[in-house]
Amino acid sequence: MAAEAGVDWGAARVLDPACGGGAFLAPVARRMVEHLPDASASSALSEVARRLRGFEIDPFAAWMSQVFVDAALDALCREAGARLPQVVSVRNSLEQTPDGAGFDLVVGNPPYGRVTLEPALRVAARAGDRRKIAARLSGRNGEPELHPPRAEGPRPRRR
Repeated sequence: MAAEAGVDWGAARVLDPACGGGAFLAPVARRMVEHLPDASASSALSEVARRLRGFEIDPFAAWMSQVFVDAALDALCREAGARLPQVVSVRNSLEQTPDGAGFDLVVGNPPYGRVTLEPALRVAARAGDRRKIAARLSGRNGEPELHPPRAEGPRPRRR
């Protein structure tokens, strides 16, 4: 779908804001490398490290995600004689904005289970105040950089 939408895999900056085990990051990393046919192995690794990011709130899942991306690029790393720099960081993407110039593509799967928001965001979500939420999560020009999963309040009881 991303390719059909015109994503340039040779230049795009890509973020998975809830990367879990890296199911999207590893194929994206491989696709980036495929679209750098004239780059040396070390240059291709540098490009992936510069343009690919994964955020994960769970430290073990973040570690697994990095390992999965490393494994996907193992042959390239061996050829370059270097490891892929860290592309996955432990952070709550609902509460922290990404560093840098933004992203061309945000991929992902909504996290499983309940999402816990900080108190100010929880109040805004319950009040339906999208402006306060967007302002808290915003990047450049006040526009949201991420499209986080829908925050749910308590579910009504069935009678």
